[in-house]
Amino acid sequence: MVNIRWSPTYFSRALNTYLLNLKEGQQDGDRYVVAEGVNGIMPRFVEQQFRDVRKKWGKNRTVRRLWKRTGTETWQGEYVHAYHGIISFGQDELDPDDPEAWDTALRIARATVEEVFPTRQAMLVLQNDGAGGCLHVHLAVNSVDEKTGRSIDSGLTTHSYRKKLADGSYELAGMALRFNEILEREGFQQRADLVEMMADAQERVRAGGSAKLRAKDRREVSEQRAAEKHEDWLIDREQAEAQGIAFSQPEPFSVAVLKQRVRKSMNDPRSIDFDTFVEVARDHRVDVELRPGTRGLAYVMLDEAGQPVAEGTRARRRASTLGSDYMLDAVEAHCAENDALSAQAQAQQDAVEADRAARDKAMREGWAAEARALRAERDERAAEREARAAAAAEAEQQAREEVERKAQRLVDEEANAQAEALVDAERKNRSEQASAAAAPDAGAADGTAASHAPSAAAPAASAQQTARSRLRDAVSKSEQRQAVITAFAAFEERALEALREGRRIDDGDVPKGIGAGFLKAFGEQMFPEIRAQMELREAKKQLGRSAFEDAKALHERLQGVLGPGEREDLESRNRGLRKTAARLRAEIAAGVYEDTTQEVDSQDEDLLDASARLEMERTEAAEKVEEGGSLVED
Repeated sequence: MVNIRWSPTYFSRALNTYLLNLKEGQQDGDRYVVAEGVNGIMPRFVEQQFRDVRKKWGKNRTVRRLWKRTGTETWQGEYVHAYHGIISFGQDELDPDDPEAWDTALRIARATVEEVFPTRQAMLVLQNDGAGGCLHVHLAVNSVDEKTGRSIDSGLTTHSYRKKLADGSYELAGMALRFNEILEREGFQQRADLVEMMADAQERVRAGGSAKLRAKDRREVSEQRAAEKHEDWLIDREQAEAQGIAFSQPEPFSVAVLKQRVRKSMNDPRSIDFDTFVEVARDHRVDVELRPGTRGLAYVMLDEAGQPVAEGTRARRRASTLGSDYMLDAVEAHCAENDALSAQAQAQQDAVEADRAARDKAMREGWAAEARALRAERDERAAEREARAAAAAEAEQQAREEVERKAQRLVDEEANAQAEALVDAERKNRSEQASAAAAPDAGAADGTAASHAPSAAAPAASAQQTARSRLRDAVSKSEQRQAVITAFAAFEERALEALREGRRIDDGDVPKGIGAGFLKAFGEQMFPEIRAQMELREAKKQLGRSAFEDAKALHERLQGVLGPGEREDLESRNRGLRKTAARLRAEIAAGVYEDTTQEVDSQDEDLLDASARLEMERTEAAEKVEEGGSLVED
């Protein structure tokens, strides 16, 4: 049955600490299931909020008084700080592990606070870690009203509180009665004996008699009170420990707690026979006695030191007095069930492990086969790559040799033509000399003087012709490579003419695809002046790419968490690298391929204009990066 009880406290900090703080060995979620506030309370700041209200109304003063929980004198509030309520549910009413049951318990607790203390701050803490294993809700209610400053009438928390009617008569209006109304709306009821006692007390009050609740079943009430006393002892000890105050009150005996410990011992999977049950029960702080020559059992409730919680037989109960569920037959039945469940669990575990081992073995074998296949495929691809590379190298070597043969043939043909021209010129010269030697005789015969005849006029100097690129004769099996070679040959002739006239190479005229590989393959066939310029150009392009990659790496580092000094240094270096990359691209675009690191100020106007334009473009790109873009090279 559902039960509720209340107690005042002059030390709300100890109460709130007890409700929220973890016990030793507990983790988050173990101490309580849910904690929530009423009338503006936030559980994390509950004590501060309670204290602020007490300060507002001048009720936060402290005095030295005896703390009944520990029997020691401590500083406590001059006024009652708060009221502590506990609503507990039986396991047959609400399952401690069912979230829907949690909602029901909190709904009942919230309704109790809102109807009995409608203007008070309060905190509700749902727990299921009690000694009895039952679901229960703790209620911490601020005694001081936030708006009026009035303290709670303590009579509202008692079962025997009477309300005076208009005609001067009285009616029972205690906590038990009001709580019962809330429970009935939710389909619950309080302990039957308490309901009966309330009905009896109501009749007496209406007749002008006492409002005190009178129990008829003394034994049931005694056990209930003993269970509540034991729970209060646990609360007192934990509150004292939370405040660092010594606690020496001995643990009280409770039949309900003893039964709970015996049930836990029987349900413990380690209890598979009577001997193991006795050992497990000691772990749950119960001493099991088997009377010699009988099947009669007795249980003794032990404290944390392993000693009986009370002297003599006060901590001892026979199984026959606790009920048939605690006798030897029930113990043996639980042990047999635990043994069967243990064997079943072990068999399932063995099957699971065997299945896992088989899957792991099959997986490993599959991985091994896959790895072998991948290695074979990789080796095959490597062999194919090597064969293609060898064939390509051989073809390239043959093409290079063919080009060299053609070039040598052209050189030989040109040399032969020059030699033949020299021979013809020498022959002609000799013929002219012979004619000149015979000329005087002919003149004398004609009576004409020939000794001063004019010599043949010297041939006019021919205009310097444009040099022809040797790459005009280069041949490649690749149409794309052949197009690049043809384009470069035409470019090379134009570039050589520009250099001889004192002009720079127009970088926009350089064909696409002219890089380190092209220079390595065809550098020997280029004009020396053009090859030198292209090698300088490639070196400067490499410097620009390195500066860009370094700036990109610094940009990625700037996206992380950095100190102010480190961030400023990285940003400065990043700007310098970006500026260097922009300058190098501008110089290449202007045809300045030589190293100008020490001569930046001497660049011509075109180069400066190009550098400024590129730097402006890079700045705009950087701003896009800061707005969420990405750093990419133009």
